[in-house]
Amino acid sequence: MIKILIWTIMPSLHQRPMYMELKRLGVDLQVRYFEKILPSRLEQGWPNIELDPSWEGYVNCVESPFETVPDWKNRVHIITGYRHAYLRNIIREFCKYNIEWIHWSESVVPRFSIKGLMRLFLLKWYGRLVRKYALGSFAMDSVGKRQFISWGIDASTVLHLPYSVKLVLDSKSRHVEQIAKFSKGRVIFCYIGSMIKPKGIDTLLLACILLKKWGLENKFCVLLVGVEDENRLVSNYLSTYSLSNCVFYFGKAPMNEVQSITTSIDVLVHPSRYDGWGATLSEAALNGKPVISTEAVGSARVLIKHGETGIFIPSGDAVKLAKAMMFYTLNPNIIDLHGKSIMSLALEYTAERNAKRLIDGIVFLRFQKNINDAIPNGNLL
Repeated sequence: MIKILIWTIMPSLHQRPMYMELKRLGVDLQVRYFEKILPSRLEQGWPNIELDPSWEGYVNCVESPFETVPDWKNRVHIITGYRHAYLRNIIREFCKYNIEWIHWSESVVPRFSIKGLMRLFLLKWYGRLVRKYALGSFAMDSVGKRQFISWGIDASTVLHLPYSVKLVLDSKSRHVEQIAKFSKGRVIFCYIGSMIKPKGIDTLLLACILLKKWGLENKFCVLLVGVEDENRLVSNYLSTYSLSNCVFYFGKAPMNEVQSITTSIDVLVHPSRYDGWGATLSEAALNGKPVISTEAVGSARVLIKHGETGIFIPSGDAVKLAKAMMFYTLNPNIIDLHGKSIMSLALEYTAERNAKRLIDGIVFLRFQKNINDAIPNGNLL
C-alpha cells in the first residue's frame, strides 16, 4: 500500500475528488493545509469545505507541521509549491532525513523585473534541490515541463499530471430558464471568473462591441458569471456601449450552480492573460462545450486542439476573439462537433484517471531512482 502525504495551501473542491479516488484505490492518504479558504474565494462562490479529520487537517506554520502525522518519514510527500517559507522548511527536513518527495505545481508566469529576477534565482535553487533530493516532479503541461527543466530538474523525472475536476451538477438550477429566456435562441457564449483585466474581461467586452457593430447582435449573446471588483468594469462597459441586449451580467453563483449553468451554454470563452490552470475550462470540456482561450491558460494547453476542440486566440486581441466568436455564431453545427471532441479529451483527466496517473507516477519514479542509485554516477546509459 502506498502511503502519501500531500502538503497544499488550502482545501479545494476541485482536488478533493481525486483525493477521494486515491483512498478508494487503497492509498493510505493524509492531506495537510496551511490556510483556510480565502474570503475572496468564498465571495466568488466557493463552498466552505468541511474537512474529514481522519485524513485531512490544518497545520500551524509556527509549530512543527509533522506532529499531526506520526509516520511522516514513511510516506511519499507531494509538495504543491515552493514560494512559501514553511514549504521550503518542510523540504529541508526531507533532505535532512532522506525522505521521498515530489514537486507538483502549475507553471510560473515570467516577470521581467527585479522581483522576477529574484524569483529566478529562487527557482534555480529549488530546481537543483529537486534534482538532487526528490523523486521527481509532476507538471501540468508541456510549458510547465519546460520550466521545470530550465530550473535544473532532470527531464526524465518530470511527469505529466494536470489538475482534475468532477462535475457536481445542480439539475434544478433556477437559472437555466432565465438564461434560455435571455438568449432567445442565440448562440450563448459564457465567461466564468473574476471580472478583472488580468482575466481578459476587457478583451471579451471589446469583442462584444465589435460583434454588435458587425450586425450579429441577434445571433449571439454572452453570459458573464463572476464578481466585479471596485472598478465595476463590466457595469461601465454595459452602460457606455449599450451592450445589455447581448450581454447578461449574471454575477456571483455558487460553484455547483456554476457547473449547472455550463450545461446551458454553447461555448466557453476564457481570454485570460495568465492562469496557472483554469478549472472552468475542464468543467466546460466535461460538459461537451468547446472553448475559446489564450495559450496563457494551463488547462487550455491541455484541452484545446486548435480548430478541433476549440480556438486559441492571442492575449488581449479583441479582434481575433470577435472573429473566433463569429465563427461559432455563423457555424453552430461546429459547436457540437468540437464539443464532442473536447469531452473525449477531458475524460482522460477525470479524478479517477488522475488518481491512477499519480500512483503510476510514484511507482515509476521510485523504480527509476532505485535503478539510478544502483548504477555508478546514477546514469542509466
